[in-house]
Amino acid sequence: MAAAPKMRRRVHLEDMLLLQIQGDLTFFNWHSNIGCVLHFWIDRDALAQLDFSQVVATYECD
Repeated sequence: MAAAPKMRRRVHLEDMLLLQIQGDLTFFNWHSNIGCVLHFWIDRDALAQLDFSQVVATYECD
């Protein structure tokens, strides 16, 4: 079972948010709920080393 949206944010509380994409028909035309948000997170140490292989994505929907 996936973590609830607020729980996922707590999991990434110390991480940096690199990118947030709000759902809309342009990006998510394959999904009927356009209230979704895609987040890309990275640990601060990984960012300092420019290690983008450590980026993690989370997907939240209402």
